[in-house]
Amino acid sequence: MLNICKVTFMPLLRLLIIAVFLIGLLPQRLEAACAANNRIWESRFNSDWNTKQNWSPQNAPDTNIENAYIQSDINTPVWPANSYTLSCFEISSGAMNANVQQTLTLEGDYFRNLNSGGLNASNNWEVIMAGTGYQSFENVDPIPRLQISNATMTSLRGSFSITNRLQINSGSGEVEIYDQVILDTTASDLTIPNGSTFTIKSGGTFRCLKNITVNGILKIEANER
Repeated sequence: MLNICKVTFMPLLRLLIIAVFLIGLLPQRLEAACAANNRIWESRFNSDWNTKQNWSPQNAPDTNIENAYIQSDINTPVWPANSYTLSCFEISSGAMNANVQQTLTLEGDYFRNLNSGGLNASNNWEVIMAGTGYQSFENVDPIPRLQISNATMTSLRGSFSITNRLQINSGSGEVEIYDQVILDTTASDLTIPNGSTFTIKSGGTFRCLKNITVNGILKIEANER
């Protein structure tokens, strides 16, 4: 069945929908970089994120000068009833449950979940990409909410669906889709704000099951799907 997405172009505002054939190197990007303090989940006691003995070193990550790396085994970590700002975040093995209406804000290089079943998220749990340099959101599991608040560039990599909301804040720079992103029927409509660029890269897919209002720029490169 063909999925039809209504796209609304706001008057007096520019829209670019262009086919681009590019050969060569991408321009050099300023990376957000990860913090120097790594916290590795070792699940020694329970599933409580805030239990410091579950982490190595023994300090539960809750600040923007810390990275969190999930390597769950016996006890799967559960995101707490708190919203935290971290630098980088990765589920490298095992899984994490995030079933509370809280947020994970990232100011470092990336969010990374590359193993199917690694993220079990519901109840409008949200990731906010809020770095000052280039960031990458790499994911293969459904996520309720994804918010872009990065004034430079954020790439979306991996195949995943967004079930509640994709929010691009005013003042955000460019959002690039490299693989397949699905805006589910259960999500709210998408607005591309003035001053922001939403790019579907060559070979990428944006399967829109909702409506889009374009105040900024929507760009579709060659060989997109």
